Amino acid sequence: MEESASRKTNARYEVAKLKKAAVFEKKFDLKKLLDSSIKIEQPAAIHKQLQLKLDYDSSVPPILIGDRYRLYRILINLLSNAIKFTAQGYVKLKVKLVRKTDKFVIVRFIVEDTGIGIPKEKQEYIFEKFSRLSLSNKGFYKGVGLGLRIVKQFMHEMEGEIDLISEYEKGTQFICTIPFRLPLSDDFVES
Repeated sequence: MEESASRKTNARYEVAKLKKAAVFEKKFDLKKLLDSSIKIEQPAAIHKQLQLKLDYDSSVPPILIGDRYRLYRILINLLSNAIKFTAQGYVKLKVKLVRKTDKFVIVRFIVEDTGIGIPKEKQEYIFEKFSRLSLSNKGFYKGVGLGLRIVKQFMHEMEGEIDLISEYEKGTQFICTIPFRLPLSDDFVES
């Protein structure tokens, strides 16, 4: 009980801190960020004997200008949740080009899993603060229910859209569509 209260307090602090942080756009290497996201979640996937895959559309420019930190947190939260709620099968991060101009690009990030899915009646509530599909006190799925709220907040701040396709007991797809600016040159990239 005390551990749960402490996690909620820490989560509230994190949300308050994030609300104050401005969107910070800088040039970054998308492929490195994706590889890092997969690498950090790989041990959890291996522990559960899940396949963790990256499907990267090579037409997506590798160097973008945007908020690297927010994108990383979005992907880590979605991948972590997908692994948490998947008992067998796979978790996949798909990255697709939606549209490209001389100055801008729109990229779609899809986190897909073969997990427990989200019942239709719960889908509209999962982005709310402290929303959970199951009770954490049952011991099945730990957490305080802030991850998807943060994802939605970051998507809004980055002027992106998030959609959900889920079938209960079959799996889920979180679809994030985000605009980025393109650099004039690839001379310096934030690592």
